[in-house]
Amino acid sequence: MNQKLSVVLLTFTLFFGCKKDKPENKVPVASAGYSLVITLPTNSASLVGTGADADGQVLGYLWSQVSGPGSSSIVNPSSPSTSVNNLLQGTYVFQLMVTDDKGATGVDTTSVVVNPSPHSTGSISGSVVPANGAFVVRATSGTFTISSDIDSLGNFNFRGLEYGSYLIQPYPTAGYLKSDGILVLVVAPAPNITLSPINLQPTHSDGPMEYTLDSVVYRLSNPYTYARSDSNGFLIGSNTELGQLDHWSVSVTLDGVNGPGSYPVGNTSNYNFSILRYVGATVYSWGTISGGSGLVNITTMDTASRRISGTFTVTAVPESTNTSGNVIISDGGFANLYYAKH
Repeated sequence: MNQKLSVVLLTFTLFFGCKKDKPENKVPVASAGYSLVITLPTNSASLVGTGADADGQVLGYLWSQVSGPGSSSIVNPSSPSTSVNNLLQGTYVFQLMVTDDKGATGVDTTSVVVNPSPHSTGSISGSVVPANGAFVVRATSGTFTISSDIDSLGNFNFRGLEYGSYLIQPYPTAGYLKSDGILVLVVAPAPNITLSPINLQPTHSDGPMEYTLDSVVYRLSNPYTYARSDSNGFLIGSNTELGQLDHWSVSVTLDGVNGPGSYPVGNTSNYNFSILRYVGATVYSWGTISGGSGLVNITTMDTASRRISGTFTVTAVPESTNTSGNVIISDGGFANLYYAKH
């Protein structure tokens, strides 16, 4: 009986001793390398990492972006060394994780600082047509504005421009319209940019309008005639001189006009004629919506020069309590009217 007990105790002791001496796996060590600093326009960097395992070997590497001003492109995320592209101005943090042959992992991080580009030395040059159509050209970026003189050929030039966007705008002489300008982006390293000629448009003068109203012939021109166009309709009109005690205002509203054609007016707010007569403080009004009728013929409409010509006839009916009797316009017409875009 004593012999059996001894054997059992010996076996237990040997088993316990083997478990106690088994070594634990050591975590691998990752190194993501030195921090880097680059300056735009350079927007890529090379990350050089390493991994070590004291009691085995490193089997896997994985790069990932932890933070930054935007998403970068990691070319070889499973390699110890890789390039990262598409970096923006700011600070990025990248992490390298290594995995050993027993599945344990270790991590380390590094940073890449992306500085803004240095001052550019680009230029913007161009010309205005005609050369005498503007007295100066200005380039505006934010609240900063610089000017360039115009030579006898209409040429201008801006030099030493820094990175940014600039609105290039000629300032016209008398007789020419101010243009909307051209928006130009100067990038780093700044190029030398040559613009297409900036064509200046002459000041538009409204053409004449002529009609017979109550046996009186009215022939009017700028500034008492006008035409306006927008996405909702078309308006043609005239006023006799406002300083007169007794004067007339005539206007026609058309909808969807985009070319020559005949447009009947009356009984609709989209196609109507309105006639107002001012006698002192009293206003008399006639129109076509309440029963009058008329026809507008647009004979020419040049969308390039925005000029329009045509004729009209109308019978307008009273539209206010102090207005009586129909008003008939005969032989109405407008020639070479400039229509503004609203």
